[in-house]
Amino acid sequence: MDRSLLRRVVAVLAIASFIAVSHSSAWAQTADLSVSMTADRLQARIGEHVVYRILVTNLGPDDATGVNLSLGSLPDQLDSVCFVCAGTAAAPEPQLLPCGIGTLASGASVESILVVRVSNTLSGPQGRLASVDSTVSSATTDPDSSNNTAEVTIKIIGTKD
Repeated sequence: MDRSLLRRVVAVLAIASFIAVSHSSAWAQTADLSVSMTADRLQARIGEHVVYRILVTNLGPDDATGVNLSLGSLPDQLDSVCFVCAGTAAAPEPQLLPCGIGTLASGASVESILVVRVSNTLSGPQGRLASVDSTVSSATTDPDSSNNTAEVTIKIIGTKD
C-alpha cells in the first residue's frame, strides 16, 4: 500500500474517532418532563375535600425512563384522604411514596389525583393558606428542569356549612 494513502486513511480514522468521542453526548437520549397541578377549588372550608389533579407530560424528544412523581409534605391544615398515582392503586400517605410512573413515551401524559380534607382540628385565624407541591424526575436527561415542579395554594376560609 502506498505510504501517502496509508497516512490519509490513518488521519481520517483519527478525525472520525475524535468526532465520535467529543460528540457522544449529542446522541444521549433526552426528555423534557413537565408537571402541572390544578385544584377543584382555591378556597375551602374546614371539613371540605379538595381534589388536586397532577398532570405529568413528556415533551420529548425521546421516551423518558424511570419517571417518578413526588409530593411534598402536606401542610398541617390538610389531611390526606387518597392518592391515585397515574392510574395505580391508591396510597394512604402520598408524601411518603414517590409515585413510580415508569416509562413515559414522547408526547404522552399521565394524570395522578390527590384528595385531601381541610383538617377539623385546624386552629388559628381564617384566611390561612395551604400549599401542595409536586415534582417529577426521570433517569433520562431532562434539558429543562424549570417545569419539573408545580404548586397550588388554597385559602382556608372557615368552617363547613
